[in-house]
Amino acid sequence: GVLAEASGDEDFMCAVCLNNMERHEEIRRLTNCSHIFHRECVDKWLDHGQNACPLCRSPFLSDDIGT
Repeated sequence: GVLAEASGDEDFMCAVCLNNMERHEEIRRLTNCSHIFHRECVDKWLDHGQNACPLCRSPFLSDDIGT
């Protein structure tokens, strides 16, 4: 799939909201490019019909998003 669950154990910044990721926050790693975002941020991105990584614009494959 496009998304992989992870925990915010490392010091990363979400490129969508520009906030640091904290240990207790849910994050997602995109499987096509391995970029990481807050779960809520990338879910909203996908809900708005975006079909590429918000950071590098690497396209999601239709098989990856279940369409």
